[in-house]
Amino acid sequence: MYSTERTSLVIEPHVPVDEPWNSQLRAVAEQERAAHELLQADPATLANEKETFFSSGHTYNPDLRPRHIDETVMENEAELLSFKEQLRADTSLEPTINQAYRWRVNEIIAERRMVKAAQEGDKRRFEAYNHFIYGAPDKEIFAATADWFRAEAQALLAHENESVREAAQHVLEMVPDLNGNRFALVPDSETFQKIQKRHNQPSGHFALLFNGVELPERGLVTPDIGEPILEKVRENLHANDYSITDAAGTVWSVSHGRKELQRPAQYRMPLKRLVGLGPGHEWTHVLERINGDRQPLRLSGFGLDRYEQGNEGRAVIREQVPFDSFEAFSRQLRWQDILRRHFAISIAEGLGREKGDFSHTYAVINAVDRLWERQKDPDNIAKADQKADDRTWALLATRIMRGTDGTGGAYLKDKVYLEGNIACWKVARENPELIEAGDLAKFDIANSRHIALLQATGVLPRQEDMSGDA
Repeated sequence: MYSTERTSLVIEPHVPVDEPWNSQLRAVAEQERAAHELLQADPATLANEKETFFSSGHTYNPDLRPRHIDETVMENEAELLSFKEQLRADTSLEPTINQAYRWRVNEIIAERRMVKAAQEGDKRRFEAYNHFIYGAPDKEIFAATADWFRAEAQALLAHENESVREAAQHVLEMVPDLNGNRFALVPDSETFQKIQKRHNQPSGHFALLFNGVELPERGLVTPDIGEPILEKVRENLHANDYSITDAAGTVWSVSHGRKELQRPAQYRMPLKRLVGLGPGHEWTHVLERINGDRQPLRLSGFGLDRYEQGNEGRAVIREQVPFDSFEAFSRQLRWQDILRRHFAISIAEGLGREKGDFSHTYAVINAVDRLWERQKDPDNIAKADQKADDRTWALLATRIMRGTDGTGGAYLKDKVYLEGNIACWKVARENPELIEAGDLAKFDIANSRHIALLQATGVLPRQEDMSGDA
């Protein structure tokens, strides 16, 4: 089904089995600003806290809680609770679908309460809802990531430049030896090549995604080259209602509420990064939405509960397979960023010792960042260290510890990229067809409960009907 029969990535519409519930839920729950945006401190606060942090010699713990949240965004909890009670009373909706809706509503309510707890400074409730949604960071993955960073540092102890050797030694002093196995983070080469082949074959994902696209043979991609690619991919996905807009910073993202693909106004990157990041990763999220909205179970377009881990982990695979090997991808800054996100969360959550405050977490991650930057520019230590300092600050202040007061704990969302990627590669080893099947809806391909529901409702084919061959 996924190897030879497709002529488009977008499916034909089906008659929904879960209306009017799907439309009612979206009317109550779908907002322009997601929880991770609401948790962000305002620019003025971030600027003031950054100045205070660096003036203190990295000892001050910045308060990164949101100060001002539009109350209209937060006041619909009563509507969500009422919606859930109506669901409970409905006997016409198939029980497993009814339960799937209630699980999703519970997650949305938890998100609202988590944001409110952050604003009010209620650390206990913020942590409780945060863990309810995302779960605790994986200890084995934390240990494996520590092993990855330590192995990189160990290899650079013999570097010809003294500043690099010093930075490598500092990493070994700051990153604990947890007896982890860095190879647990990496798919085996056979599975990588199998998934890569499936993407590149005539009816594979990339062939259909880039149908009619002229990809450059060499050189860096800038907007004059990249924008026509993004626009043609949008057309191939029947996603013309999504606008392509300038991001405030350098991050690529999708907003379904605003129907936008956001990308930096200016970019300059190798073709493989553009293929993986824009069309590969971000348009994948749009494709899941479009197909899910055409499924018999319309909830699968809005997203099943806790779908993000598999959703993001699978999208990261789309960033990895344009490269000749996983090892080639692992040399990219993107992989470094994915590793340090999980590692920073694990430190802040106390997997290495007691919960790390901002200052301690910064010190550990900054050791890793300075080694990365110094090996790229070993003859300009001041410039390399300044770049590393800014990168560490941005990671913690605008992602990992947003919503916290800086005294410990983290916002856990960003751990899903690494944990989800590892889980999806494990799925790919046994059931490679599920990587493509993930485009059919917003769900977690590593969640057996999701798979069972979607097969029962006709969103996914039964396992015996899937083609496992490339």
